[in-house]
Amino acid sequence: MPVPSPYQVVLLGQTRPAVRDALRKTLVARMREMDLDVDAHVVFLDASDARALTQAGPAVCAFVGGYSYDAMDAATVAWLVDDAVLILPLVESLDGYKSQVPKSLRPIHGKVLSDTAESVESAVGLIMEGLGLLRRTRRLFISYRRTEASDAAHQLYDLLDDRGFDVFLDTRKVRPGDPFQEELLHRLSDSDVLIILDTDGFLESEWTREELAQAQAMALGILQVQWPGVGRPAYAALCTVVPLDAADLDGKRLTDDALHRVGHQTETLRARSIAARYTSLVGSFDAIAEQEGVPSTVQPTRYLELAPPGKDPVAVIPTVGVPETLSYQDVEALLSRLASDGAAAPSRAVILYDPVPVRPRWKQHLDWLDGHLPVQTVTVSGAEAWLRSL
Repeated sequence: MPVPSPYQVVLLGQTRPAVRDALRKTLVARMREMDLDVDAHVVFLDASDARALTQAGPAVCAFVGGYSYDAMDAATVAWLVDDAVLILPLVESLDGYKSQVPKSLRPIHGKVLSDTAESVESAVGLIMEGLGLLRRTRRLFISYRRTEASDAAHQLYDLLDDRGFDVFLDTRKVRPGDPFQEELLHRLSDSDVLIILDTDGFLESEWTREELAQAQAMALGILQVQWPGVGRPAYAALCTVVPLDAADLDGKRLTDDALHRVGHQTETLRARSIAARYTSLVGSFDAIAEQEGVPSTVQPTRYLELAPPGKDPVAVIPTVGVPETLSYQDVEALLSRLASDGAAAPSRAVILYDPVPVRPRWKQHLDWLDGHLPVQTVTVSGAEAWLRSL
């Protein structure tokens, strides 16, 4: 019988049930933080019913591997591979990887999954990316005073880069010839989390103050790494705080324990940050649509369906950050799925995003794409005029 749900998660792995159960529990918690009705719109499957998957919505399989695995799980994995379902092999160690997964998964790159909360959060992020609940680009921005926290900033850059994040650090990512502050604010607008290294003189810099103000204006998640002896400023009420004490510092460098605490909180905050920006974007657009008399409904798969009077429905896809090639591909895939659902589904879609403070040359690129691709972009600031043109 078909699965009546837009989100489908297959959890396999009989040899490490506690880790598998922690994965599910954390995934459910993160989904609920995104205001997703898990009971109504998410289905969890195992080897006994995985073949009930449908093409009507995104599906991800997490195979929690170990040094032995269940034969039924192995057979299910082989079927899912043939059906082109995204599978994440999650193993105890990359050493001896092939002995921890079925033969059909051996060509697929795996990820280490331990029983720590930090490791589980990282795996949950990958599952949510596979479902389309989080974007696949994992972007962070580190804000700091060079004179006080340069060593720690570079440590965090290396740690988070190793974990698959695209980390912006001014001394490593601004290309010669680029306008420095313009590039900083553009990259900040396209980040999931702002990490503040809150040393004594953090707020004395005009640039760090501007980065903080911009992040707050965008409802961006802010992780405040609070140095010992630094008070709790007013802006910290909107932050997730990682307090440090003297034992967390080795001169101007962070200890391994402090680094891993920051890494764990970054993974956790990322989903919340994207959810907050999505809610803000949808709320702003929905208010404009109501003002213009165009009915708008948020669908279970998190796009908005517009019903212009006397016109065909239109799908509006809210995009956190700056639209990119994958955004356009995802919209085409959504339209294809909707077309298979019935004649009343939208046949046209646009990408909705917040253009502030996107660099002018990138906005020109998006305008060029609008003129050459069937899927177009709409900014929140331009939504009123666009709605009137329908």
